[in-house]
Amino acid sequence: MDSPQQNTHYMDTAWTAAELAERGREYSSRAMSTDSSSSSNTSPEQNMQNQNPSNPESNPHHPASPYFIQPGEGASSLLVPELLTTENYVTWARTMRRALNIKNKLGFIDGKITKPTNASDPFFTAWERCNDMIISWIQHSVSIEHRPTIAHADNAATVWHDLCERFSIQNAPRIFQLRKAVSALIQDDDSVSIYYNKLKGYWDELEIYEPMPLCTCGSVKILADHHYRSKVMQFLMGIHDSYDNKSAILQPLFTAHNNRN
Repeated sequence: MDSPQQNTHYMDTAWTAAELAERGREYSSRAMSTDSSSSSNTSPEQNMQNQNPSNPESNPHHPASPYFIQPGEGASSLLVPELLTTENYVTWARTMRRALNIKNKLGFIDGKITKPTNASDPFFTAWERCNDMIISWIQHSVSIEHRPTIAHADNAATVWHDLCERFSIQNAPRIFQLRKAVSALIQDDDSVSIYYNKLKGYWDELEIYEPMPLCTCGSVKILADHHYRSKVMQFLMGIHDSYDNKSAILQPLFTAHNNRN
């Protein structure tokens, strides 16, 4: 039979175990509360990144995400070799779009990546950062007299469309200048290759302003053949008269064109 002293010892031991169990439950409750508080203090952008950091669609810091900005990219970076003027919008726009596509930012000027309507959206801050960066890139890629109007803009897509509307009306004068330059161009002291490259540069820019119809019907092929023959004639009219037998050049040129088609 247990002594009274032993019973007291058992009761103390049982009480201590119950107390420890209660304390364990309190500790678990506090830990869960701390985790919940920590999660609530984390920004929506960080929460989304923590959910799937390897997915560029849910992580704006992923290198493949359009919201990602390379460490070496600055707001004053120049993306095009020539600044925008009233005479080079088409070529400038093509070069600028290519540069933005390389940087995975084309969606911001096309309107495909729009600004989140909710400030708590995980991409809200990232969108504003990229939008401001692109506006700055555009501003540093136009001539000085056109920069003040861009400085007050808030949306890169709006800036892009405004430039398109303002400078597209310059197409007719530019087309006139190009056609006049083609008509007046002669070989002069240039080699045949240099003369041809100058002429081709004018032709290529004209095709940007006046592209051929996108059709596979026979009428378009006839039009393309006529267009090609006109170019060949223009080329021959500008080379030196020392090429007495110019007609001999025609046959291989037309033969090569027909073989390609």
